[in-house]
Amino acid sequence: MQIKNKLIKWALSVALLFSLANKANSGILYSENQIKQNINLEQITNKINQKYPKKQLEYFSKGFLQFKDNEIIKDSEINNLIQKLNNKPNKTIDGVNFYNDYYIMIDSEPHHIGDGRKDWFPIKKNPEATNYEKKFILENPKNIKNPKLALETFSSDSDNKIYLNRKQIGILPKISKKQWGDLMKKYKKRAPFLYKEFDVSKYLKTGENIIKVESEKPRGFFKTYDDFIIRRIQIIYSEVKNEQQKK
Repeated sequence: MQIKNKLIKWALSVALLFSLANKANSGILYSENQIKQNINLEQITNKINQKYPKKQLEYFSKGFLQFKDNEIIKDSEINNLIQKLNNKPNKTIDGVNFYNDYYIMIDSEPHHIGDGRKDWFPIKKNPEATNYEKKFILENPKNIKNPKLALETFSSDSDNKIYLNRKQIGILPKISKKQWGDLMKKYKKRAPFLYKEFDVSKYLKTGENIIKVESEKPRGFFKTYDDFIIRRIQIIYSEVKNEQQKK
């Protein structure tokens, strides 16, 4: 009887450990003041405005500038300037948002969503699944101002939906297949991603949050899911409301 009780206790202990492990792996505990962009943007934005007057700048990613009309330009000079002005010289700057000071990186890795291998993709040629889901934990989202969910996409040309806590917050940034093809011909393996932000001030909550991205399946018997890549999923915001958290 004692042996049986010990075995039961051991089994419960193992089950508890697995439960805690699964809970820990469901997301990362982020502090709102954890990360601030390591770059002074004033000199960069001045230079960009000189080179591209009357264009509304939106985002920089891996050597590419994106303007608000989804125009994408590869600019080595601006890329070198951004890296030069980085406050942490040993770290390469992959992306810069020009209008928000703080960000919480949820998932920086690329993920191929869809149902078909795409040999022309610059990375992640094999799909992972027809949808993507990521859990993350926030201590107190009420302390951050103007929170937005931001991400980059490659080859999205359908109405692929994105959700936060089971509420649809929008459609992934997209352009036509021909436009993606033109970009690939122009930049080849250095093909750019599109960037977009979604207002999530009404949807973030304290504790566990869930991001979900779904590939759209067009109507028709022989149609397949849209194949695209997402990466650099993050929460961005302008400031921390509680001044003590800005240390």
